[in-house]
Formats: sequence, C-alpha cells, structure tokens
Amino acid sequence: MSQNNGIDVMGTLNNGDGGIAVKHITHEEAIQRAKDVAVRVKIRFDFLEENCRQPLETIQDDIDAGLVRAMVPKRWGGHELGFDTLMKTAIEIAKADPSAGWTYSSPFVYYSNDHMHCLLNFHGQRKRLSCINWENLFPHNYS
Repeated sequence: MSQNNGIDVMGTLNNGDGGIAVKHITHEEAIQRAKDVAVRVKIRFDFLEENCRQPLETIQDDIDAGLVRAMVPKRWGGHELGFDTLMKTAIEIAKADPSAGWTYSSPFVYYSNDHMHCLLNFHGQRKRLSCINWENLFPHNYS
C-alpha cells in the first residue's frame, strides 16, 4: 500500500506499529451502508445495460462506504467483520443490481482467506497482508 506522509491511499492514518488506524464499523452499520449504496446503484442500472460494465461511481461508492474493508483485519485498516456481513452486504447491493452485488463481493470471495489471517499473530498478519496491493483490488481503469 503506498504511503504519503503516513497516510495510505485509502485516506487512513498509519498508527505507527505497522497497522492502520481507521474508524471501524459494525455489522449493522455495514448493512445500512450497503442499503445506501444500493439506492445509488439502482439509479445507474441503465448505464450498466448500455455499457456492459459497472460504472466507476458504483465501485467508488463501495470504497467510500468502507465496504471493501469489511473482512480486512483491523490491524491492516479493515473492519474485521465476518463472512456473514460480506454476504448480507452483497445481498443488499444485489437487490438493486445483481451484477453490482457480484462485482462488490467477488474480490472478497476470492480473497476470503485473508479474513482468517486476522487470527494469526502479528508477524503472520504482517507477512501476509502487508504485501497486498490494495489499490489493485478495485482498479479505476477498465482498459
């Protein structure tokens, strides 16, 4: 993850011990945020149908809502929520547009074992999670 004066690319402050300090959200807050995202997703459905891809604004909404950090361990800037939160937030988004729900959840399903890394000791977490380039999980370029 690239750093700039102690602030990472997701706008959070490095807490100095190798971890990242963020305001964590609860399961219930994540569900509500997903419902809020779904309202905006529904508005963009025509764009999806015409262009056969998710609008960048939809992906940005997932990021801005903090949902892409749902299963990331707290030490690494995530919310350390469970797989049930991932599924329920994906379902809420998919109610508005199934492909938006899939687009949101598919990186997590692919990387779902990262959630289990929060059970490792500090050195195990650091070795595994600090090498992930979080910027590339949701690229802003469809080329």
